[in-house]
Amino acid sequence: MTNDELLAAFGELFTELHAKVHALPDSHDKTVAIQLAAMFHHAGNIFAEHVGTMGEIQTFDGTNKPPYP
Repeated sequence: MTNDELLAAFGELFTELHAKVHALPDSHDKTVAIQLAAMFHHAGNIFAEHVGTMGEIQTFDGTNKPPYP
């Protein structure tokens, strides 16, 4: 599976997750489920952004100063 295929699969799964949560009967549990699904989705976006930039991170090899301040 390529990275683009993985991203598409997660997009489809998040869409389905949100649809199922919003289809629940109105209740406190539904409200909490909506909030948790949103947090899960947000964490997924943060993770995707992090791994998307990992190739730009320069590691510290112990022989020189780290490349960041």
